[in-house]
Amino acid sequence: MSLDPIADVRLEVVDRVSEAGHGSNEDALGATAWAAWVIDATKGPFEQKLLPGPGDATWFARVLNEVLLAAYADATLDPVASLALRADEVCSAYARAAAIVPPHRQPSACLALVACGTSGMLHLCNIGDCRIVVERAGAVRCFGSSGIERFEAAAIAELIRLRATMGDAGDPWPRLREMLKRNFQIAMNQPGGYWVVHPSLQWLHAVQHAALPAQEVDHVLIASDGFFRLVNVFGAYDERGLAAAALHGKGLAALCAELRERETADRACRHHPRLKPMDDASAILVRITRYGVRAEEPQGVRL
Repeated sequence: MSLDPIADVRLEVVDRVSEAGHGSNEDALGATAWAAWVIDATKGPFEQKLLPGPGDATWFARVLNEVLLAAYADATLDPVASLALRADEVCSAYARAAAIVPPHRQPSACLALVACGTSGMLHLCNIGDCRIVVERAGAVRCFGSSGIERFEAAAIAELIRLRATMGDAGDPWPRLREMLKRNFQIAMNQPGGYWVVHPSLQWLHAVQHAALPAQEVDHVLIASDGFFRLVNVFGAYDERGLAAAALHGKGLAALCAELRERETADRACRHHPRLKPMDDASAILVRITRYGVRAEEPQGVRL
């Protein structure tokens, strides 16, 4: 019996969560039978509002989400090419507003995406600092890296230095905000800087891509950097522990609630230095179904 090379892998959503840290949620997530993704948008440290809705970054996340839903509504021969074909739609939607402000002041987004391809392959795509955690029989591996982390670490170090210099009575944020604005101007989608989805700057060439045989994957957890604070800011879990809690323990909503408790307990960001007291947090957990049969739970191996 022959199998359709496009139809032999599917994604099944196990759990999802997306919660605003403050004000409007600038994250978005979505899934079809053939793809799942998390979007983390930002307008940066700029105050202008050019687009309809609660904010420019929220608008951008929603538009990008709609584009991806259309791109992966059906099986596709080439998931990466599908992403490229839809990129122009994002630019077109923003074209009128793009003429008003320079590129570094326009909204942008990090994107992590998993999509089914031909011959039983699973494609991982990443641009920016969202996270993809791949799980198989209790073992995990992570995919994706970003230059954003280097600039964020430098900004946090400067925040700590300014606080030490100025004391409790001083406000470090006006000076730090100027540093962040300059980072957006000199580093966003520039060689030696970092890469994100952008409505008017080139970005497709910087998407990190890997293809794995679907039989090597049971589940995939995709998370925004705000959700991933549980690992790299608060140290409550490592990647394996986070996947274990999502799969066999608390679930994503409870993990998000735990994150909020930790952020609230350190609202001044002194014990766990960070640039936002609370950040938007989004994650989606999918199970890989192969040849129309759900991947079996590993026997004798638990996360």
